[in-house]
Amino acid sequence: TSIAENEKGEIFIGTDGGGIDVFSKDHTTVTPFSKYATFGKLTTKKVLALTFDSKGRLFVGMWGGGVDIFDFKLRKKTHLKKGNGIRDLTSDKIFSLLADRRGNVWIGTFNEGVNRIDPALKQVIHFKKREAGNNNISIAIPQMYEDKSGDIWIAIDPEGINKYDYRTGKMSGFLSLKETQKLMGSLSILSFCEDS
Repeated sequence: TSIAENEKGEIFIGTDGGGIDVFSKDHTTVTPFSKYATFGKLTTKKVLALTFDSKGRLFVGMWGGGVDIFDFKLRKKTHLKKGNGIRDLTSDKIFSLLADRRGNVWIGTFNEGVNRIDPALKQVIHFKKREAGNNNISIAIPQMYEDKSGDIWIAIDPEGINKYDYRTGKMSGFLSLKETQKLMGSLSILSFCEDS
């Protein structure tokens, strides 16, 4: 299940197999997404991740369906899928989504790394291979988080944690598999939270 709220205060709930339901701001009515967004339908109903970007577009991450992007202002649907083109993803199996404050959307996949798409939807950057100082990001990415300084933290199940530093443009390993086991007692990191 994934939950996201739009600018109007409506709550979007994605389910693994049931698609998306939209709860009204006052929580008195529930509308199936097929009736809410009449200009396009979901590629698949296996919705594992939802996020709204800075332009109010809904990004829908699906298991086996890639990413659907619904632009409610333009009444347009865009679909991103696995492929080798400049706007293609590394995988159609999407685990997590994160819209950062710069307008980029980060896409966490199953076994095929992390993708980042720019606000104009013109280019997808792939973070897939293991590099020096990195944990292997070519496995499951169940969660991503943007901290107060704008860095992106990436949970890698079961490898540890990586951090992307926007100032340097580099991805680095923060906790390795061995360190994660020793310090945290678990191999699976499923969420992040930052204190004040």
